[in-house]
Amino acid sequence: MADKNNHILHLYEYQDIPEEIVQWKDDEDITSMSVELIKDKIPNLLCIGTGTYKTSRDGEIYLCALINPENGVVVSYAIGVHRSAELVGKALSFLQSDSRKITLRSSRNPLYRSKIYFDILKQYGITAEYTLPGTRGMVASVSTFFSQLMRKKGSYEFVTWQDAVDWLEKYISVKCSRREADGK
Repeated sequence: MADKNNHILHLYEYQDIPEEIVQWKDDEDITSMSVELIKDKIPNLLCIGTGTYKTSRDGEIYLCALINPENGVVVSYAIGVHRSAELVGKALSFLQSDSRKITLRSSRNPLYRSKIYFDILKQYGITAEYTLPGTRGMVASVSTFFSQLMRKKGSYEFVTWQDAVDWLEKYISVKCSRREADGK
């Protein structure tokens, strides 16, 4: 059973993983720290995005971030080795006892239009909202977050998944603490 407080999505939590992927992508060694969330400060509209990060030894790793569009603060996130709807579900797991009506805005990426994605949103009582065709402005906070993250990363190269997890979590915690200190 998955630990709802752990922001890392492990292989056993994915549905329908082909055997050849399971054999070479084993993320059991990835660890995570918990994130403090204050539910009454979470807005009813969140934006979602997923970024890809390469490691020289372990392959790609993905960061799925839920972002407050009003101030650009990461509300929740999940890190995993597959870009999937289950990764989104892991990022949403903090909402399991939240009864408010929340809307999750995303791009029109196929990941955010899959049946599994809609099933996960339904499980949390979340309404999906998409950008208009040909536009990106409605999820500008997501684009801004990921572009700032990549500028900060610069030419730094991750060797292992754990290197990537440690760096990404540090970046997120520093960015969020700066926003709180600024009162944003």
